[in-house]
Amino acid sequence: MSSQLLTCVENARDQLAMLIPDYATGKISHFAHANAIGLLFRQIGVSSFLLSGTSEPLFVAQMQAASSYAFGLARVKDEDKVTSIAGCLWDAIAGEYWPAATAIARMSRASQNADREHEDDFLYVAFLIMRYLQDPSSRDQPARRAAQEQLLDRWQQVLDGALDPRLDVCRALLAKDSAAFSDGLEQTADARQREVEQKHKKGLIPDEQAAWFKFFWPEGLALIRFASGEGLALRDDYPLIPTVARARNAFAYDANAWRSLDYRPATNAPA
Repeated sequence: MSSQLLTCVENARDQLAMLIPDYATGKISHFAHANAIGLLFRQIGVSSFLLSGTSEPLFVAQMQAASSYAFGLARVKDEDKVTSIAGCLWDAIAGEYWPAATAIARMSRASQNADREHEDDFLYVAFLIMRYLQDPSSRDQPARRAAQEQLLDRWQQVLDGALDPRLDVCRALLAKDSAAFSDGLEQTADARQREVEQKHKKGLIPDEQAAWFKFFWPEGLALIRFASGEGLALRDDYPLIPTVARARNAFAYDANAWRSLDYRPATNAPA
């Protein structure tokens, strides 16, 4: 497995070395480019994390993924955006890069892109953006809370009796229910892993991506960050989210971190 992960890092670095110059000058600027570059940074970060067992390379790559995506998203037409393709948003939140997360949320499309995403997937991300990234200090005021509940009710209608553990996670966050959140998170992790295995078998996830994708879940870490902010009591262990990755990140966010493959971050000044 170590050799596979080293290959993942080397291949992603090679691709980024070719892509970054054209991305920086706007020669490539489609929504797919922004996501692809973020994915490559994520591949480096997760693979390096799994190899080293330390969180620092993960946090650096999360900053690079989030900052590169924010740069690209600002140049994408609204009709081309797909809010539920949220890998780089999860990177920003999981790495506690809140300036990047709020910028991505602000630039994300506020309505479903019916040609490219299911409504339930859109509502999932839209709820989390509304609650945590749009004036979070007022998230529990009656009008704001009612709007969040309406999104979840609509999601329930869209499911039409089907089960979706992500909805349970979101309802638990809204209710500040620690046990329900942990149960829902574990069920969501299980569902995610089944989907990954199926897609890998069908060739929809390449072997190189599967080598790291199967063993770490950035979205789950992002959900844990939200739950921690709500003051929920969290379990010591969750599937696909190694405990060391839940450490607090001391790196200061830099919107230009993505421009250098060998970026070295500064730390936040002590409070």
